[in-house]
Parts: sequence; C-alpha cells; structure tokens
Amino acid sequence: MVDPAGQPAKEVRFGATVTLCTVSGGRVGFERKFTIVGVDEADVALGKVAFVAPIARAVQGAKLKQQVTLKLGPQEEVVETAAIQYSEA
Repeated sequence: MVDPAGQPAKEVRFGATVTLCTVSGGRVGFERKFTIVGVDEADVALGKVAFVAPIARAVQGAKLKQQVTLKLGPQEEVVETAAIQYSEA
C-alpha cells in the first residue's frame, strides 16, 4: 500500500491524480484528468488508470508543468502536467 502523503507533491507517481493539457499535436488546450491506480482498481469510466497503462507510464516521474510526449497510435501529442494531486489516505 502506498501512502499518498509520502509521495512528492510536484511529481507524478502512483496514486497521483494528474491533469494533462495538450500543447501540440492534438486539440490544443484539451484537458485529461485521471488517477494512477493498481491494476485491480483500474476503471477508465471512473478516471482510474492502471500504473502499467501506456498513458500512466508516459507521465510517471514527470514534474509539475513538465511537457511529455504521448504516443496515440500513429500520432504523437505533447501534453503538459497542469496539476498533480494526492488524496488523503
């Protein structure tokens, strides 16, 4: 079990709720928000993405306001980590 209070507040890690904002390669300004969870908790409809999912793996370790490239099939999209939050355990 991971204690959210022990995670770095300005870095994407397991348990983070991440808001990404598209800056190029897609619909500029489009926001995505999801929480990185364990495989058994994943539910895309509820915004819960498994830590092994490609989008979660792409942003893990990113810092606040850092840009990351997502590979969406044959296309790439550059997103910025607009917000990182950890809920209380």
